[in-house]
Amino acid sequence: MQKESIKFVDMAKTIVVVVTTLFFCLSMTTFDDSRAWFKLCFDLITSACIVYGLASNFIKYKKIDKPVLVLTILYFVARLASYLINGIPITFGGAIMLQAFYLIGISKYLYGGRSRQRVAIGTFLVFDIGILLLNYYNLYFRPGYVERALEKYAEKGMLAETNMFQSKNYAGMIAGATIVICCAEILNKKFEKKTTLLLAPVIVLNLNMLYVHSHCRSGQTGVIVIAVLTAAIMVLKKIDSTRRIVGLSLIFCFLTLIPLYGLVYSHQNNEYLTNEAAIEQKIDDASSYRYAIWKTTILSQKKHLLLGYGNNTKAAKKKTEYINSYDPEKVSLSYQMATEHKRQHNGYLAQMNETGIIGSVLLLLLLLARIKGFKGRFRDGQWEKLLLVYIFWLNLFEAKLILANFFTGFLLMIMLLPSPEEDTEQAI
Repeated sequence: MQKESIKFVDMAKTIVVVVTTLFFCLSMTTFDDSRAWFKLCFDLITSACIVYGLASNFIKYKKIDKPVLVLTILYFVARLASYLINGIPITFGGAIMLQAFYLIGISKYLYGGRSRQRVAIGTFLVFDIGILLLNYYNLYFRPGYVERALEKYAEKGMLAETNMFQSKNYAGMIAGATIVICCAEILNKKFEKKTTLLLAPVIVLNLNMLYVHSHCRSGQTGVIVIAVLTAAIMVLKKIDSTRRIVGLSLIFCFLTLIPLYGLVYSHQNNEYLTNEAAIEQKIDDASSYRYAIWKTTILSQKKHLLLGYGNNTKAAKKKTEYINSYDPEKVSLSYQMATEHKRQHNGYLAQMNETGIIGSVLLLLLLLARIKGFKGRFRDGQWEKLLLVYIFWLNLFEAKLILANFFTGFLLMIMLLPSPEEDTEQAI
């Protein structure tokens, strides 16, 4: 009877894993009027998991990682303080809820086992293959119903090449993640013939989507970085450490904020938005005009550096107000366009916007504390953890670090959990 009960609970958890994965995928491939239902379902599932996880923490485990517990409490105190200072309703706490889902370690009870991590990744891959094939079918055969549907996409500024995704960047980011996952699986199986033949076509299809159709620079850059890093690990055995490489990658990406802030604040022209230094123009061109978004974001948050604005909805509004405070005839076109972007196109800058220096440093320490639990080498069957490095690099150009209803936050939630052999006692 007890064995049957354990099997039932295990099956229920697996079903939740599959359903949650599908919600994350569907939230990026459906129209806006449908997304609200997926968000509601996801929030309900997450809430149930939080209750279950908290109960499991207190009932099943006695040993707790106190440093991580302290950091977690401090992080959420900082988040709540930012909400109170900025007068933001607690109903805007979706991002906090997602962070709680894995920062406190609750997701361990759903995704902690390697088997369920593989179920989640497998579900993600199956969905990607299906939606990608449908995307190519629509693109090359263009049946009548697709022609009618594409009119709706065109109204939303979407492209025919990435017709099944909400935006070309979404298509590129998902394609890049799929490439990393497939390559990791092939490497983990040490180029086993069956696995290689099965996944090689998937890699080719996604490379075509990433580099030919989506033109997503962030995804392209992330895949190139992973390819170079993989080659370096295979050649230089001494650097093959999952903990060291993943941790240093995260630190490096966070530290890119220092030269970015330094460049913005060292610019001596008082009319910040009417003139760009030569180096700023080069960075703006190279980053597809993202620098204008980064710069106006940084300049508009001067008085909120410690705790941020609480959420990016308010931060985006403040950025627009800052730009509009200048004479529109004198503001350059790239800065005028910056008002159209609610997201900062940089996950670390977005984190600064939401939580300020205090929250960002605490989040960095929390993520590093989770990464500290990693053991072993990539070549010992842990190549999939390069997915974390891909997401870290992706967020140098996209604000997708930890977001409710976005696949990067979901994959972080899964991949940051140490495997059972690495972490058998910690509750947090």
